[in-house]
Amino acid sequence: VLESFTPHILASIIFLGESFKVNLGIAYQSAIQFDFMIEPDILPAFDMPQQVNVGATFYLLEGTPLRATIDFQWINWSATAEDPTLSGNFKTFEDAFNVSVGFEYRIQVSETFFLYPRAGYRLFDPPWEDEDDLPATGRYKLVLDTKGSSVNIFSLGAGLSFSTEEGTFRTIDIAVDFGGDSANVAVGYTHEF
Repeated sequence: VLESFTPHILASIIFLGESFKVNLGIAYQSAIQFDFMIEPDILPAFDMPQQVNVGATFYLLEGTPLRATIDFQWINWSATAEDPTLSGNFKTFEDAFNVSVGFEYRIQVSETFFLYPRAGYRLFDPPWEDEDDLPATGRYKLVLDTKGSSVNIFSLGAGLSFSTEEGTFRTIDIAVDFGGDSANVAVGYTHEF
């Protein structure tokens, strides 16, 4: 059961040119106060934090085949969990500020096929100050192996897109990221109707 919810707010401004275009955006998501029927002495409960994302996408070069993005994200983790009730000096969750940059280049392989090699970087800010003294909520302390209080994540990937006779696109994407607490692989498929 949700006690409150505010949808995303998104704004975009586009500047057009022969070899330059910029999309600017901002999105806000309010916090969600969950009302689960659980016993907090058995399971810890977290709410959904409010978030703000601000970003820009730059399309560059003749025909704009090069795309560069930068994104800033603030997450209000400090308000998602109750304060520790354990005896002692336990840390609480902190807000996080993440920064991401990415690059993609469109290569026209044939009249209907396009290849999109991609690379990205994310400075990930976990919701704690000290990886050796993780935060607690209620009667629970977070216990996990982590690489630090600031993590550098790198990603590489590619997309293969082809157009149909109707002018719609089908796209297959694959990506891998590394540098975080564990490597990840993502596969996606987009089907336009």
